[in-house]
Amino acid sequence: MSAWGTGVQQSDEFADVYDEFFEQYTGDADPFDIQKKIWKEYKEEFPEEEDDPILYTVRYALAQCLWECGVKDEALWAEIDEIIHSGKELRFWDELSEQDPITHRQRQKSMERFWDKINSTPKRIRKPKKQTKKRPPSLHKGDVFAYAVPEGGHRAAIVFDCVSCLFLFAVTDTVFSDVPSMERVWESQTSLVFWGMSNAIIPKKGRIFLGNVMIQGDYNGRAGLYITAELHKYSNIADRGYFFASETSRKSMRLNFIKTYQMKELMNPKRLPPYDLLDDWDYRRWEYERKHGQSGEGSLIDFPIDPK
Repeated sequence: MSAWGTGVQQSDEFADVYDEFFEQYTGDADPFDIQKKIWKEYKEEFPEEEDDPILYTVRYALAQCLWECGVKDEALWAEIDEIIHSGKELRFWDELSEQDPITHRQRQKSMERFWDKINSTPKRIRKPKKQTKKRPPSLHKGDVFAYAVPEGGHRAAIVFDCVSCLFLFAVTDTVFSDVPSMERVWESQTSLVFWGMSNAIIPKKGRIFLGNVMIQGDYNGRAGLYITAELHKYSNIADRGYFFASETSRKSMRLNFIKTYQMKELMNPKRLPPYDLLDDWDYRRWEYERKHGQSGEGSLIDFPIDPK
């Protein structure tokens, strides 16, 4: 048993039981059911040790939890009464403290205060925590949607990936006169590719869902996003106006080496610049061939180490 003081609550076992109890005390959970479950777990661990001091502490912790919930288990209270007033509790502490009289008195007072407390009426009854349903994300990898723009017409966006709480969006340069089809979106061009929160582009109620396509590529570390233990250098366009005129966002896009692409071209993650350009030889080769033209199998021979 790990105790760091003579107080009833000053032990690892008490803290473990207390925390476990209130982690489960949610919604319409019954405190007596939680008590029985926790007690069963400890009894299975110590099947032959009814008088083990650890089980004493488990009883104390369960009684404390029930008292805070405003309920009482008469059988449990009777067991604690017998443990405290028969001297079992203090005999263990005398062994632990090598008959130290100061420790004996401190523990005795702690037990008396604890017994008085659990037999009193709590000032506030602890209610179970409300169960909160986790809302599913409003966007998913592969989602394609359109949205109206103030000047009239619609733009469209594709979600190419989701890493942690960020989504990789690509927004069409074209403003369509009406809601575009999936085919028109994939054939269109984009120069606005960025990472942002789910509500960064258009609120959910303003999106016109067009469909979902299977996108299997891993875009982590591309288009300005670099994930290690935490997020670094991700491009998030804060001004909502940027989503209505891609021309205003070109400066931000250039910071992350974003060029103009055909949407379907981005199904290959390597078409987007990596976080560290010098570390991605495939991307540099593709950029070189894009600029100078592909010369067949011999193109690698002419590919410079550090193309400018």
